Amino acid sequence: MTRADRLVLRQERRQLEREERRIRQRRSRHAAANRSMLTPRNLTLMAIAVGLIGVIAFAVLSRPAPNINLREPTFATPVDMADGLALGAADVPLTMEIWSDFQCPACETFTRQMEPLLINDYVRTGQVRLVYRDMSFLGAESVAAAIAARAAAEHGLFWPYHDYLFANQVAQHDVGNFSQARLESIASAIGLDLAEFRAGQTDPQIRAAVEGVERQAQAAAINSTPTIVVGDQRFEGVPSSYTVLQQVIDTALAE
Repeated sequence: MTRADRLVLRQERRQLEREERRIRQRRSRHAAANRSMLTPRNLTLMAIAVGLIGVIAFAVLSRPAPNINLREPTFATPVDMADGLALGAADVPLTMEIWSDFQCPACETFTRQMEPLLINDYVRTGQVRLVYRDMSFLGAESVAAAIAARAAAEHGLFWPYHDYLFANQVAQHDVGNFSQARLESIASAIGLDLAEFRAGQTDPQIRAAVEGVERQAQAAAINSTPTIVVGDQRFEGVPSSYTVLQQVIDTALAE
């Protein structure tokens, strides 16, 4: 190795040593900064911040529902026969589907005029299982109402919530009738814990279930509400009379 080579080697070693010193200095400064963040004062401040976040979240979830005047349903669907979004046992001879939107005026007419008769004549007698399909396609408040009703279903109260939604429907869509304040008032009216109700409204699985019904409707070529499916018979809109609907149900039961 020549004298010139040894000189180059010493220079390279000094350069490496300088780089290593810089790295050690940076690490030392970072460690000191981290230690300074973990002082008793900063730890106390962080604990206070976490506590405040918890208090705010609790306050939001536990705030009382606003006092909104609600119309009471004229018919109370029997909760003792409820099975989620269905009424009646799963092993009855006939299943009847009601594809409906909580903002649909024709659905309100069917719910008020024919649904109580169906429940008394066929569901209570163990002949028909009534299944509600929350086809929420008329606007954002339709979706909000369907999610709210499913949040109530988590506590066995879908049908009372369903009754109140239809009892307090207005003809216009998305005009604030099913605002959050109103949905919470309905929840309070049927005895739901508001914190649990609000938690259900933000549950992604509940929203996914509501959105899934719309896809099911498209797959079944159902594009209007109410659509009543009895066996292989389908009514689009409110049947012309309860007698006509009875005849279809009785024929399906006989078959």
